Amino acid sequence: IKPEFTEDSFREILRPLVEGKQSTLVFRTVHRRADGNNYPVEVHLQLMGQADDSVFLAVIFDITERKRAEEILHQREEQYRTLVEQIPAIVYVDDATAVPGHTVYVSPQIETILGLTPEEWMQGDLDIWVSHIHPDDRQRTLAAYLRCFKDGEPMDSEYRMAAADGRLIWFREQAIRLRDESGKPYLIHGMMYDITERKQAEEKLTASEAELRALFVSMTDVVVIYDADGRYVKIAPTNPINLYRPPENMLGKTVHEVLPKEQADFIVGKIGEAIQTGQAVTGEYALQIGDRELWFAASASRLSENTAIWIAHDI
Repeated sequence: IKPEFTEDSFREILRPLVEGKQSTLVFRTVHRRADGNNYPVEVHLQLMGQADDSVFLAVIFDITERKRAEEILHQREEQYRTLVEQIPAIVYVDDATAVPGHTVYVSPQIETILGLTPEEWMQGDLDIWVSHIHPDDRQRTLAAYLRCFKDGEPMDSEYRMAAADGRLIWFREQAIRLRDESGKPYLIHGMMYDITERKQAEEKLTASEAELRALFVSMTDVVVIYDADGRYVKIAPTNPINLYRPPENMLGKTVHEVLPKEQADFIVGKIGEAIQTGQAVTGEYALQIGDRELWFAASASRLSENTAIWIAHDI
């Protein structure tokens, strides 16, 4: 049925059997049923007997259902590939039956993100991945991958990699080891997410927090958030020299449990006024701290319907 199977081409296919180079020949072709419909077959051909007394024994399998299943599988693979290639991350599949890091598939996003082609990545195996990891992250990241490869422990690591152009990129890599129907490990499926922007934002936030902490430490003002009952909700980490007690001994308590009644009444009154009016309220008061009597100029401003911030400056 197939045009390429002329008599000459068919004899060429049979040559390995005739010359004894192969004991069995397997190939696929198309046969025609009695009703005129074509169907795919797989032919297993052997040469039986010797010399002039030899005959060909053919076992022919109707592979219609197998072909249909292969076509469905191919369609699903194409759908999966299309989906994977839309994800803003590097998706890879490693062979868990071979040496660690033997990649059998990597999505094209690797070229967009790292500047390496899929072909370069797969040819380099484990070495190319390890060589691009930042030296400070290399040992722990490799160890996490090997635990996934050898022990089946899911991998979830954050680390830095150098792109082809020298840029440093932060990745979060997650990977799991898959088993076949017999329970044997056969694939590692992983994803590498570019988290550089998140890491940069975290670094800026950390730097900002450090600046604020340094600013607070240099301040001797008392900065407290009170609720409407005068309870210490938060105490800013300013220089504690002007605090009546250590912060841990005041948080959660009311000013009447901490300060003398006169000063406590004063603060609760100002806090209540600020919360009720929504306006900044100011005043001055004296407080005995240890052997020192300090005078403070204070202001209270509403933060919410039930809280206000109190800032007291030593005058």
